Amino acid sequence: MNPESSHNPDYLNFLDQQVRIFRDHYQATRTTMDQEAIHQMRVVVKKINAIHKLKKHIQFPVTLRDEFFDIIRDIYSASGKLRDVQLQHTLLYYYRKKLRFDFWELQQYINAVEDQLEDQLKEAVVHIDPSAIEEAGTTAAASREQDSEVDLENDSIQFILKKIEKISKLLLVIDNEEFVHDLRKQVKQLFFALQFLGQYFPANIFAGNDLQTMRLIGEKLGKWNDLTMFTQRIEEFLASHTADFTEEFPEYYLLLRFIREDKRMLLFDIDVDIYLELLHLRAAIRTENPEKQ
Repeated sequence: MNPESSHNPDYLNFLDQQVRIFRDHYQATRTTMDQEAIHQMRVVVKKINAIHKLKKHIQFPVTLRDEFFDIIRDIYSASGKLRDVQLQHTLLYYYRKKLRFDFWELQQYINAVEDQLEDQLKEAVVHIDPSAIEEAGTTAAASREQDSEVDLENDSIQFILKKIEKISKLLLVIDNEEFVHDLRKQVKQLFFALQFLGQYFPANIFAGNDLQTMRLIGEKLGKWNDLTMFTQRIEEFLASHTADFTEEFPEYYLLLRFIREDKRMLLFDIDVDIYLELLHLRAAIRTENPEKQ
C-alpha cells in the first residue's frame, strides 16, 4: 500500500463535487424535466448515499448536513417514479417492433401516468429554493490534523467485506425476485465504493481489479429492474380492465411472456459472474491483509 494514499486530501472535496453536480441536474430538471437530467440527478444521490454508508464504517472526516437529505428525499422519490415511466416508453417501443403489435391502449395508459408523475415532480421541485440546496449541501469537515490520522484504505476493508458477505448470501436466493432487488442495490453500493477509492486513492489494494465487469453486472441488474417495473405497469394496466379486454387483446399476455424470458436471460449465470468478482476482491484483501479474512 502506498503510504501517501491514506493522506490524499482530494477526497475531502468529493461530496462537495457531487452536491454541485446534483444542483446542476436539479436546475435542468426544474426547468425542462429532461429525462437525462432526472437520471443523472438520481445517480449522484446514489453515489452520495453509498459513500455515506461507507462513512459509517471508517473514520471519514466529511459529512453532509441532514438538511440536504431532507430536501432531496421527496425529489428522489418523485423523480424515480417518473424515470421508470420514461424508460417504459422505450421498452414499449422495443417490444412493439419485436412482437409487431402496436399496444396502443397500453401506450395511452403510460402517457397518462407520465403526465401525472411529471406534475408530482414539478410540485416537489418548484417549492424548493435552489439556494437551500446550496446551503444544506455544504459539508462539515474535520480538521486537517484529524485527516492526517485517517487511514481510509485500511478502514474501508471491513466495509468491503461486509458488502461481499451480504452479496454472497443474496446469491444463494437469487431465484427469488424479492432478493434480486436487494442484490442490485448491494452491487451498486459496492461498485460506487470501489470507484470512489479508485478515484481518490489510486494505490488502494483493489486497484488491480478492473471494474468493467462489475459495471456490466450492475447494468444487467438495472435492466432486469426496469423490466420488473414495466411488468408491474402492464399488470396494473390490465387490472384496470375487465376480463373481456384480455380476451380481445391476448397479445398482452404474449408481451408479459417475452418480458419474463428477457428477465431470465439477464440473470442467466450472473451469479457466477458476481461470485468471481467477489473472489477477486477477497484475493486482493487476503494478499495485502491476511488477518482481515
